[in-house]
Amino acid sequence: MNGYVPIGDIPIQATEKNSVFASGDALNLVVNASRIDSKGGLHTFAVALLECLQTFPQPVEVVLPQGVDVKSPIHTNRTPRWFAGSTNVSKLRPILWLFYSAFFFPARRGTHILSTTHHVLPLRPGQVVTVHDLRPLYEPDSWVQHFYFRYLLPRSLRRCDGILTVSQASKEVLILAYSIPAEKIHVVPNAIRLPPQSLPGTEHLLIPALPFLLMVGASWKHKNAVEMLQQHALWSSRYRLKIVAGKGQYLEHIKSTARAMQLEEKLDFIDSIDDKSLDILYATCSALVYPSRMEGFGLPPLEAMAHAKPVIVSDIPVMRELLGAVPLYVTLGDSTSWSTAFEDLREIEANPTHWRRSAGRQTAESYSLDRMRRALLFALNTIWNQ
Repeated sequence: MNGYVPIGDIPIQATEKNSVFASGDALNLVVNASRIDSKGGLHTFAVALLECLQTFPQPVEVVLPQGVDVKSPIHTNRTPRWFAGSTNVSKLRPILWLFYSAFFFPARRGTHILSTTHHVLPLRPGQVVTVHDLRPLYEPDSWVQHFYFRYLLPRSLRRCDGILTVSQASKEVLILAYSIPAEKIHVVPNAIRLPPQSLPGTEHLLIPALPFLLMVGASWKHKNAVEMLQQHALWSSRYRLKIVAGKGQYLEHIKSTARAMQLEEKLDFIDSIDDKSLDILYATCSALVYPSRMEGFGLPPLEAMAHAKPVIVSDIPVMRELLGAVPLYVTLGDSTSWSTAFEDLREIEANPTHWRRSAGRQTAESYSLDRMRRALLFALNTIWNQ
């Protein structure tokens, strides 16, 4: 499919032997993670990528925003905190970032740049950039973002040495939208943070007072949390709904919609959460609901599946690719589809050994750090060893 190489089929000699990273040739690599936030999918990808790079024999540095911690031994340079990702939409930040990155980015000229996000550095050769998805091209948060994805990014991507993305579905969107050759785009799937074996001191929390449904990462309009509220007749008499979303314009929109629908008493909003607390939510929820309209990867469904929890997700190509037959799929805008999903959810809840639970855990575990490392090595070796 469009030049895609399945991860399991990558020959070991292509990733370990005869690799630019195992050879004596110096490759000074700077990881540009200067636009990530302290949480979220972009942060998770950057942390996993840096862990993959820790065993590389060549010099590696990383550029991060002030205040964003990734707990990596790799040498770190810092950019101003204001440039970090945020769930508050800003029209000024991306403009100032382009100016700053063109003239003040803390990396020597001549180094190879590996960006963990779509932020290409102007006037720099030797770059590989990661485009997680093209949602801002179709559902932009501002006219500035749309201008960048419509006009600047495609030109920048054509000048890059190579492009990484996180799923085959995202790769196909890139090819279709920007007419980029398939062989220039390499799929490096994210690695899933698996739950701990136990959560000491939290046993009393593992039986919730009321059953609840969980939404995670509902910080942007394409996450489509409002449609879940619109389907409240199917769930509000049986469950509460806990929504984890960063502070910003979309969270306020969800809250105002809930007030208009008189659903406030059925909802809990969580705008800041650590990994342990998130694991508790996954472990105690009845199901994760993730009705996103567009994704490059989508971590929360896999994280919930790692806890053997049922998930209800939108029926879009990337979910079929990554999750297979495990989830309960809904057709967005179709109340009958939603109704069927909640009927099936009751059956799963009543059966602790339901096949979707064990199959979901196995699927999540397949997205390992080793799988990501092999895909990353293969991609970078293909790009920079030609």
